[in-house]
Amino acid sequence: MKVGKNNILLISVLIISMLLSSHGWGGIKKKQDGVSGKQEFNKSFLVSKDKPDQQSDVSSPSRGKAFLLSLLIPGWGEYYAGSPKMAKIFLGAEIALWTSYCCFRVYGNWRENDYKNFAIAHAHINPAGKDHDYFVNIEHYDDIQTYNQTKLQQRNLDALYPENREYSWKWDNKSNRLKYEKIRMSSDQAFSNSVLLLGIVVVNHIVSGIDAMRVAIKADQDKTSLKMGLSPVPGGGVQLWLVKKF
Repeated sequence: MKVGKNNILLISVLIISMLLSSHGWGGIKKKQDGVSGKQEFNKSFLVSKDKPDQQSDVSSPSRGKAFLLSLLIPGWGEYYAGSPKMAKIFLGAEIALWTSYCCFRVYGNWRENDYKNFAIAHAHINPAGKDHDYFVNIEHYDDIQTYNQTKLQQRNLDALYPENREYSWKWDNKSNRLKYEKIRMSSDQAFSNSVLLLGIVVVNHIVSGIDAMRVAIKADQDKTSLKMGLSPVPGGGVQLWLVKKF
């Protein structure tokens, strides 16, 4: 079969073009693209490792700082460590406890004034300069003479009161003496409750500090985990990134 010179020339041009495209200019382009892609991948990997904008550029919360913040103000450490929900719980408890404390103190003082005024009206006492034991003792005896006689029988001389106007008392009837006792006990109970609440406040601070450390530890564990993902690159396409934080 005879082949014309023009056909031979055309076939030669096609063969040369294919060779150039596969080993010449095209190969150079592919090599450049490969280098560019490798550089892009390395760049993205380094950025993801050293400056992981996709995750967080903030260092892990300090456990000690979280504990101290919540020890000072419950909930502050949780908020610092990244748990606003727990922060609200502990701060809300703190506000409720201090509000209850103030209420008990106010009520206790109010009832204290009530029982002193009641004793003035019905036992004719002089409350000035008297300690708490005096107001407890007068609720158990109708008058100072009965009280002193009982203490003499018990040979408790140190508990005797001078029988003068300064320390004297005499209840007008037993019913009012018992009523006075209830008022005084309600005042003492309110003050006792306020002291108990102070203990609970201290516990709330300690528990919040421990919880803030737990939140900080969890946040640190989350940030030290291995992470990977895909990100778009300029000019089209995606890149795979891998992050391992320590």
